[in-house]
Amino acid sequence: MAFSIRRTNGIEVLFKDTQVVLDAVRRSDSPVFISHAHGDHCGKLKLVDEAYSTQATFALAQVSCGKAKNHHFVEYGEKIVFGDVEVEAHNAGHILGSTQYEIISPLGNVVYTGDINFRDTLLIKRAEVVPCDILIIESTYGTPCYFPSKEYMYERIAKWTNYTIKTGKIPAFQTDALGNAQELIALLNRLTNIPVITHPKVSNYNNIYGEFGHKLEYLDQNCKEGKEVLDGKECTLILPKNVDLRGRPEFKAAFVSGWGSRFSGRRKAFCLSDHSDFYRLLEYVEEARPKVVFTCHGNRKSKMALAKKIQRTLHIPSSPLTKDMKIVTGESKIFASERLGECARELMTNVKPGFTYPRNWLISATCSSLRRFSKDEVEIGLSESVKTGKLHYIHETDSYELRRS
Repeated sequence: MAFSIRRTNGIEVLFKDTQVVLDAVRRSDSPVFISHAHGDHCGKLKLVDEAYSTQATFALAQVSCGKAKNHHFVEYGEKIVFGDVEVEAHNAGHILGSTQYEIISPLGNVVYTGDINFRDTLLIKRAEVVPCDILIIESTYGTPCYFPSKEYMYERIAKWTNYTIKTGKIPAFQTDALGNAQELIALLNRLTNIPVITHPKVSNYNNIYGEFGHKLEYLDQNCKEGKEVLDGKECTLILPKNVDLRGRPEFKAAFVSGWGSRFSGRRKAFCLSDHSDFYRLLEYVEEARPKVVFTCHGNRKSKMALAKKIQRTLHIPSSPLTKDMKIVTGESKIFASERLGECARELMTNVKPGFTYPRNWLISATCSSLRRFSKDEVEIGLSESVKTGKLHYIHETDSYELRRS
């Protein structure tokens, strides 16, 4: 018995007749587990019949993504049983409520990290390491990059804020409305006495952080007191990245993101992220000790770069989990469906009409091809070729021949 993993509607994990979907991207009748409340992971929540997430993720997702027909809450450390598998939730350290999911089967376990942060922030504890057989890890920052320490960035941001106000400008931070924005508010509350004004979208998320025990001091941009403080200019403004400040000379803008280190000097930027950088992704993989790793999220270059680095330095088989790629696993062996298809095609080139071929000869001939297929891969290729009617198996002689039409 095997289970399969494929990236089609989000990430689908199937064992026997039980399928779970992780961060679905379209309608799904199977149970869907939502890793966190950013739109690229929960944007299709309204199309889902049955969803699972932390209570915080549910609350945050309703701000911009709506809710599923049926939504069930999970807590870190809790296991949900579906048929022959269990799904356990673990802290991902990314934003409030963010979750890694561990799918546990008799054949081993699969961990899907979603977006993770492997460092503590002012509000969120770092991601828990979950030992696993198969790791599906994010690769947003999968190309070599280094984030400065949080403490260093907090100090730089606080100093720049104070300096900008002294010049008569209002420091305006453009950042993600959910995640980075709340960390910015927390650091400004702790390191300065400057009032914080927030865009209404940011305020909506702030309110939910407060409901879950993270008290933030801020004023909404549209409330009476917020407008008065903003008119006085001795404050700071936090707003989403897409808000256009051109033609607003009273503001001095700064971009806050993990991509901040890649901006030129023409635009003020701070490298502060709720993701892990390249080196902490590697650190997580090393501690989780998986048998195989698949990278997902981020662009093609970042997925490939992280996979190659894991394979070279940690000596763990690794590759990007591409769209429509299917991973077949059983007996602790893991195969990509594309390679199995190539193996089956190579196998058939060794078979001619009118001849009978011993099993061992076919295995040896196919394994010695330039693609260096393993015996296990050829065995699967033989089995599939018989199932699809391309080959006929002769039990008496343990051999194969082309099936006659």
